[in-house]
Amino acid sequence: MGIVERSRELRSELGEIDDLDDRYTYIIERGREHGDLSEEFQTESFRVKGCMSKLWLVPEYSGERCKFRVDSDAAIVKGIAAILAELFSDATPQEILRFDAAFLHEIGLSQYLSPNRRNSLSILFNRFTGFAENCQAESVGE
Repeated sequence: MGIVERSRELRSELGEIDDLDDRYTYIIERGREHGDLSEEFQTESFRVKGCMSKLWLVPEYSGERCKFRVDSDAAIVKGIAAILAELFSDATPQEILRFDAAFLHEIGLSQYLSPNRRNSLSILFNRFTGFAENCQAESVGE
């Protein structure tokens, strides 16, 4: 399943949740299902700077596909990061770079967040796309 299919599925799942508390529960549960990073990855080199919570993003590029793992010390942040990691994992850099960030607002991931958390979401999204840009540049250079 590609980004387009995963984004449709996510839009459908979140679209069925009207209650704000239920939406938060869904997001937090997605974070729990994502699992935890081992301590070896909870280091400054993987930390997403600019987030109030501790948030780690471990990107990998293999077989022309990007893969992402995340973790956070805040449940809602981890859930949002896990949703993005699942959305972008197994995608090509080109697919990630074509993805419209407006989707995050359309599905309501950003509208219920505090300004600080919205800023963190933006920073995280930029980390995913920045990694994809680097991978694309490496592929072109080969």
